[in-house]
Amino acid sequence: MRPVFNFSSEEGVVDTDSIFNGVLYFFNPTPVSLSLTKHAQEYVTKSFPDGCRLEGDSDAELTDFISKAEVAKRGFTNCDTTKQLLEELIRFRYAGIKTKDIFYDVPRLRIIPASAILNSGISYNYLPHRDTWYGAGQEQVNHWISVDNVTKDSTFYLSPSYFARQVANNSEIFDLDEWDSTHRKGAKQSMRKEERPHPIPLEEIPETSRIAVVMSEGHEVCFSGHHLHGSLPNTTKTVRISIDFRVSIPDLIQNAPCNIDSRAKGDYHKYLIRLPSKN
Repeated sequence: MRPVFNFSSEEGVVDTDSIFNGVLYFFNPTPVSLSLTKHAQEYVTKSFPDGCRLEGDSDAELTDFISKAEVAKRGFTNCDTTKQLLEELIRFRYAGIKTKDIFYDVPRLRIIPASAILNSGISYNYLPHRDTWYGAGQEQVNHWISVDNVTKDSTFYLSPSYFARQVANNSEIFDLDEWDSTHRKGAKQSMRKEERPHPIPLEEIPETSRIAVVMSEGHEVCFSGHHLHGSLPNTTKTVRISIDFRVSIPDLIQNAPCNIDSRAKGDYHKYLIRLPSKN
């Protein structure tokens, strides 16, 4: 059986010194994180008025699910209310950081049905990876928030024992600029098989190293993008919904973990949004 992280800490702020040394943070819900998850659920409900589910694998059923999920995902990411809530949450989480320059990537709404039916494209089950293999900066901090059906049978995992250990991988195939201009938009076309060029490990990552993250709605895990992590298959009949976003603080790059095995290309920083000063 895989180990499971199934606990939460106090509401709190991020300590980047410990994050960059591999510490994992589990936060209880805040009023803002709960508002964000409720807002996400509204988009899902609007897009799936008869319920968010996928029970068959015919072309028609898959096409319908992918189309509706894409509308919900795009609407949530581009919504002004989403932006307002996210920026409020980031200000709270990074209240202890004394810098003017905090940047973030747009939030992603993940809608993951049973992996036996759909595990590619918009519902791709990520193999073990560091976000740096996808072109992220070493100072990136990941945030992952549970919305619905995050259980030991439907979640993601971290492999903390690999934080400071090199992993053989093919990250040299990944070009972030090419991904953003071409492959990101092709997600909804990947219905039966994932054809996009993902960086993957070239050595076995034992299941015993994988710690599944189980959290109820609004709970949040925060970790360095240098951590090895990936998706566990959704073996339930219920769609898993979660939110993730990433924060970058260039002033702290000197404190970030060293690049030990990433050869990805592209400039991640040009895709980030500067957190505006609060009026």
